[in-house]
Amino acid sequence: MFAALALGSWHWPEAEQPNRDKGGDQLYLDATPRMKQQMGEALRRLTAAAGDFNPQVRTAALLALAKRGGIHAANAVKGAAASASGAVPEVAWASLIAQAFLGERTGAPYLSALLQGDRRLKRAAALAVSVGALQQGSGETEWGREPGRILATLESADLRATEGPEIMFARGVLVWKHQKTERYKAIFDIAVNPRTEREVAVAATQVLLFCEQEWFKRELVRWVRGEGDFKLRKQVLAGFLLLAASRGSAEGIEAVARYLTQPGRRPKGTREWDVRFYAAVGLARAFSEGRLVASSARAKALDALRGGLLSMHKQAPFRAALAQWLETNSVPIESDPHFRPLEQGVRRLEAAFVSRHALLSRDLTDACVHRVNRFTMRMLQVDNVQAVPAGSPEQSSTPLLILKADLEAFPYFSWREFLWERGARPAFTLGEGDPRSIDR
Repeated sequence: MFAALALGSWHWPEAEQPNRDKGGDQLYLDATPRMKQQMGEALRRLTAAAGDFNPQVRTAALLALAKRGGIHAANAVKGAAASASGAVPEVAWASLIAQAFLGERTGAPYLSALLQGDRRLKRAAALAVSVGALQQGSGETEWGREPGRILATLESADLRATEGPEIMFARGVLVWKHQKTERYKAIFDIAVNPRTEREVAVAATQVLLFCEQEWFKRELVRWVRGEGDFKLRKQVLAGFLLLAASRGSAEGIEAVARYLTQPGRRPKGTREWDVRFYAAVGLARAFSEGRLVASSARAKALDALRGGLLSMHKQAPFRAALAQWLETNSVPIESDPHFRPLEQGVRRLEAAFVSRHALLSRDLTDACVHRVNRFTMRMLQVDNVQAVPAGSPEQSSTPLLILKADLEAFPYFSWREFLWERGARPAFTLGEGDPRSIDR
């Protein structure tokens, strides 16, 4: 399993680095014969591992092929998918995700799983739909151009009854990509409804972060003011504060300032997390992106950020980062109406706390990367692995703990896997297949 995942994260041998300033095909043409041979050997090993008798190895190999990209990886996954239907759940999930990353064109596997699969398979299929819809490049799929049937399936009463966050997110991705603007209202209602499951509400909020409808902008401010029909979940409120602040409208700044300048206002934050962190990041983004031009708006936003220092936990790392940002930027902001703080400084603010729900995502692809990486932990069965106490009769899970720690520190998938051309190389010979399984 470790070997398969490593082969998916292929690196050129250090002694034979080609010119990385050139494009994908040129990288291959510049490669030495030895490098080409190694590339072919790695892909051949992964292809063999996709049919391994060990389900964990099969799952890892499918994910590695998805990460590599290219026509050979796509053919390997297509061949493995034929035997994945009766496999253990994790293999079936990985097969769907891999097909999405490798450009499955018809959408048939997703529809079949959404209509006939169990609850977990439906969620995997929905995540695959999101991945496929957000692929970037020239090779748009047939179902991606005409997503009506898949969107209708995702919105069906049967799937709504088993609503999961991946299903909600996939609905939102298709609504956003194909501008089905009349469907945003249903997503909004799900986000603000207190009876909605928390993770589903978060998924709806992730989508609404990129909604540009005028009615939503008005509703957003109203709910941030506390004038909505329900009390918002704190994760939903965090997303709404971020959005209201970053858009830079006078009404939004005023609503956000109430949270930043009133220490007693609930929800109260902790050292690690606070909805006020999102409000502050939103205002910093508005400054950096040039959305705050009027002197009154800039002054109000600065006062709100200074007030935030008083309302946040005194030992919060984010509070220290915000104080540093204000020390660097307050004077030029006040003296020059056209001054725009560097985006790098805003990124440092964002890095000062952990946004577990990807609400700081700059686009839906960022949010989808986050979801895929969380689902990868589940597919590799490491999401719930815990250390075994010393002297316990239970079997040690040290290897899986190591893998879990590595995947948390270095998530397996990134935005690069959403590029169609990432695996583009001229065809090369793989050689004869090796019947041996890879070393586990």
